[in-house]
Amino acid sequence: MTRRLIDRIRPHVREEDLGKAASAMALALLTVLAAAVAGLQGQASLEAQRAGQIAEQIAFEAAGRDTTAVIQIGAAYGTYRRWYEELERAAWASYERLRATAPDEQQLLDTFQRAGNEISAWVQGQSPLLQPPYYDAATRVSDFAAYEADAMVGPSVGAAERRANELAVASAWGGKAAEYVTILTVIAVGLFFVGLSSTVRAGRRFLGVAGVSFGVAAAAWTIAVTAQPIHRLPDSAIEHYVAAQVRLAQAPDLGGGSPTDEVGLGPYDAALAEVDEALRQDPDYVMAYQLRAGIKVHYASELIISGVTATVDTGTLLRDGMADYRRYLESRPDDYAAWWNLGWAAYLVEDYRDSTAATSRALELAPTQFTLYLNRALAWIGLGDRAAATADVDRALALAAADTSDTANWYLGQSDLDIGRFAELRPAVADFLRETQLRLREAQVALRALGDPSPNADAPEFASVDVHPIEIGHYAGGRITEGAAMADGDHLATTDAVGIRVRATGQGIVGRNISARIWINGLPRPEFVTDVVADEATTVVDLVSPYGRAGFDLDPGDYELERYVDGSRRFEFDFVVDPPPSEPGISRTASEVVAELAANGFGCPAGESNGNGGETTCSWTNTVRSFWVLVRWDAADRITYVAVTASTTDPNDAIAEVGPLLFDYTVRLLYPSDLVGRIFAWIDAQGEAVNDFEIAGTTLRVFGASTTDRSLDITALWP
Repeated sequence: MTRRLIDRIRPHVREEDLGKAASAMALALLTVLAAAVAGLQGQASLEAQRAGQIAEQIAFEAAGRDTTAVIQIGAAYGTYRRWYEELERAAWASYERLRATAPDEQQLLDTFQRAGNEISAWVQGQSPLLQPPYYDAATRVSDFAAYEADAMVGPSVGAAERRANELAVASAWGGKAAEYVTILTVIAVGLFFVGLSSTVRAGRRFLGVAGVSFGVAAAAWTIAVTAQPIHRLPDSAIEHYVAAQVRLAQAPDLGGGSPTDEVGLGPYDAALAEVDEALRQDPDYVMAYQLRAGIKVHYASELIISGVTATVDTGTLLRDGMADYRRYLESRPDDYAAWWNLGWAAYLVEDYRDSTAATSRALELAPTQFTLYLNRALAWIGLGDRAAATADVDRALALAAADTSDTANWYLGQSDLDIGRFAELRPAVADFLRETQLRLREAQVALRALGDPSPNADAPEFASVDVHPIEIGHYAGGRITEGAAMADGDHLATTDAVGIRVRATGQGIVGRNISARIWINGLPRPEFVTDVVADEATTVVDLVSPYGRAGFDLDPGDYELERYVDGSRRFEFDFVVDPPPSEPGISRTASEVVAELAANGFGCPAGESNGNGGETTCSWTNTVRSFWVLVRWDAADRITYVAVTASTTDPNDAIAEVGPLLFDYTVRLLYPSDLVGRIFAWIDAQGEAVNDFEIAGTTLRVFGASTTDRSLDITALWP
């Protein structure tokens, strides 16, 4: 058969050389293969170019969208601030109206108050932060995190993921195009050998076989490259990934033990559900493994450090998160942040050897990240290696001093929180952790006060330090009044103070940097900060926030007050601000209320007392107005009865305006703030202003222009 085929071909061959004929056929086949590969290479290049153009378009559109979102968020925040300022102005006018005596001054304040209320009502309609779903009208609280997540996080993350997807596709097609170019080079070599075999006699068979072999290899390679799929993430998987990021941005920050519940933890669970769905739709979604790992480790870490009770098993969360990080690191082994988080997760499950190994790998990739040294120090002390732990703390502080970024300060504060919390959770190493926490705090204070993280170890001690609560008398010209000195560990009611006054004495402090810090609930950063240079032997510092100066009381919580001299801590003081009572009713004692009335210009006689309690009538009067507040109390100084009335002799000064002012003042004086708003809402619903009122136990009885007796059981307003 072969002979017959050769006999049939032979007449058509120009030369009677079958070797040359075979070479010619090989050349033809290789040429066809080269043309096909060239076509595939061109198609791959076009696909890579198309994906790259889509990525550029996404980036361009995202830049415009991000700019617009930033402007919109800034405008929303500015509008919110204006709304709040107008409410404050209206409240100030209301307070000042009570003290005004001149008719023209009263009229001006009335106008000012109405203008503030009208402007705030109009402004409320101009900001999405003051509209549902971000604003709760009942509590007057806006959800800033949810608004920013919807306005910025979702669009930004979505654009970034879609662009990354297109760039990955472009890179994959570009890789194929490059391989096709290499294949064409191999084909060219094959053509060279086959062509050479047709022109030379020596080694003709070897050259021909070599050329054909190159051709066969090129053909097999072409098939393999062509069959290799291009991985493109489904849009639906990206949407679930983005949704997970948005829900995570809306999750509560539990640091410091902020109160929350299972409902508050919902965003974490929702974020996990979204990223699980993204991975179900595409099990090769590498970034989704990183996100899921981050959510699980962050979720568990927040629960552990905050002490919030939940039904979630933090150990399972952490181990699953570690598995996801390892899966992610198979594809991205140089991501130091993933090694960082893997090391932290290992520390949380008390796997200290894995923690040091992962953290050390992160330090190889990012040797200037001082927080990694602090994390590794925690693992070293867990292993019992105090020397290695101390050395890492030393390196961390040296690096932190050289880093002036805001991020560095944030990480110092976060490390303060974490270390302080683990001193409670792991008492076996609490001494080292407390020592490290003090070093961090002193380094922060010294860096701010002295410009160097090393505190002055020879700084003098204080001779004495007194701590007093301070209040602001709204009806006494905004005067700050000082309360009785506190003892370490004392409790204050929320209505007892807007701030703290600290008086320190010592002959050696003159010319020294004196610093004060207050941490609330162990939060990462102090809420009150002050640094002064002492110019005399006694320094007095009022630690009052802008909210406190506006009249807002201290928030409930555990307060840590510390005073430093040249960066060295020289005084510690703890106190507790108690939350509002769990039962509805008057939140202050009779002596406190009478003292407040006296401080705000009321005349309060000593009153009549007996073994079962007593009573007094406080009065405030001028040529036009008169106010009376009758207060009765029991043997425990608890208020049992209050009667309030107002009168005016000026026909232009309507009692319908004077009475509500006194009602507003007295209700705010007697009840906790969360109950005051509900009482005012009930009064507004009655449609009639209050002239006089009385309180007996939990019953509030009000009187207006009509003779209708309107009574309210305060317990009905309590949630």
